[in-house]
Formats: sequence, structure tokens, C-alpha cells
Amino acid sequence: MTSQLTWRIGMKSLLIFCLIAVSNGLKFINCNEINTFHCGDGKCVDVHWECDGEPDCDDGSDEAHCHNYVESGDSVALRSGCGTKSKNFLSHYYDYASVYSCPGYSMFGHDWVKCHPEVWEIYAHTRKLGEVIRWGDRVVLENEDSDTLNCWRASHIPGAKCLISKACTSYFANPFGEAWSKSDQSCGAAIFRIYQVGKQGHCPTKPVLDYSCRGDPVNINENIVLMQSDQGFNFLSDRIDGDVGFGTCHGNEIKSSTSNQCGCEQWFLFKKEETL
Repeated sequence: MTSQLTWRIGMKSLLIFCLIAVSNGLKFINCNEINTFHCGDGKCVDVHWECDGEPDCDDGSDEAHCHNYVESGDSVALRSGCGTKSKNFLSHYYDYASVYSCPGYSMFGHDWVKCHPEVWEIYAHTRKLGEVIRWGDRVVLENEDSDTLNCWRASHIPGAKCLISKACTSYFANPFGEAWSKSDQSCGAAIFRIYQVGKQGHCPTKPVLDYSCRGDPVNINENIVLMQSDQGFNFLSDRIDGDVGFGTCHGNEIKSSTSNQCGCEQWFLFKKEETL
């Protein structure tokens, strides 16, 4: 009788534990595992739940600092890191991509209005509008007229510059906030993978380069590289005399140790604040 009672109590405790775990969505994980976000109260959740628009930590710390991240649909500006042109921004003033010195070294306040040809909207494949963009995501850049930065010629003709194209615009601007479908990848020359320097294709769980990796959220005020999607060799570059095309500095990866030599393939990222 005692053994039966003990078994029933044990099963009841197990059932209660399972119900609690299911109701919590099994959201808390071992903090020693890889790809974890450490909550402010010491618990841990999956790192991909950080800044996903829903608080998963009991204290909400996984959503507390997300204003520093770039979301799909944000207005951004990219300052060139190319030597003496380090005060120039990626521009759509002409029908091709170039760099221009407005506003100067930074983009702030009224600069976003005054220097509107240097302002782009960034959209991420598989991300809904307002969802955080992560290292390794496929992204496109559009101007205020929904024209897209397209580097088809630059990817096929050495020394050619990227153009501002109307051909692919219907694929990316989605007023309903839906993610792209797989069929929307026909304009491949307008799609780039966004990375932090030294992070191209590196997964914590894989020993070789894999460009399907997804990393931490993209931060503002950091140097990024825009790599030709899935090719792994061409980076958006300011090496072409005043124009923008592709560069192959150090092959398929720009490491921290080689970043000084590859300044023309790096862009400092600014984001327009919602209050402006």
C-alpha cells in the first residue's frame, strides 16, 4: 500500500511539473548551453528570443535594450570607412550608387531630412517589419522611392558600379509586415548578407564557414560589411573612384586583423530614431 501511494504521489508531482513546464513554454534553459541570453535575474533563455518583440525573461531584460538594434523597415545611413572618404555616406542621389559628404562624419537630428539621398530603408528576408535583423540575415536597401540598390553589373563586370534599380522593388516593401516568401529571391543581385567584421559565416556549432549562420542582433554605431548573398567573395565597396561597387579584400572573410586594409569594404551604421 505504501509503495502504491508513493508511486501515485510521484506521478502526480511529475504531472504537475510537466503542466508547469508546458504553460511556461519550456522557455528557461541551462545557462551553460551555447546560444543563451542571460536574463537580469540569473535565468537564461534562447538567444534568438532576445529583441523578438515578446518579453521572455521574467524581468523583461531580453527586450530592455532593443533600441540599439536595427529592425526590418528601419531608416539607416551607411558611412564609408574608406581612408580619406571616411566622411562620405552611401548615396542614391544619382541612378547609380555613390558616396556623398552630406552630412559629414555623423547622421543626427535634422541631417536625416537634409541629407535624404543618403537615407535608406533596410529590409530583411524572413523578418517581419519591426523584427530585429541579425548577423547573417539577407537584406536589401531601398531609397525613399522604393528603388533598390542592385549590384548585378558589379557582380558580373569587374570595376562596374552598383545601380539604383526599380526592377525588384515590389518584392521587398510590404505594408502588411509579412516576411518574404522563398519565391522572392529572383532579384539576387539586390540581396546582401549583413555581417559584423570577422563574423562572416561563423557558427558556434559548426567548424567550417556556413553562410546560413544567424548571429546576434545588428547593432547601430558599428562597422558592418555587406556581402554578396551566398557568394562569399564580393563585398559592397567604396574603392571605385567616388562610386560604389564590389571589392574582394582578403577573399571571403574580413577578419579583425585585416580590417584596417579593408576599410573600403566597411560601413559604419546609423539608425534614424523614431522620435525624429
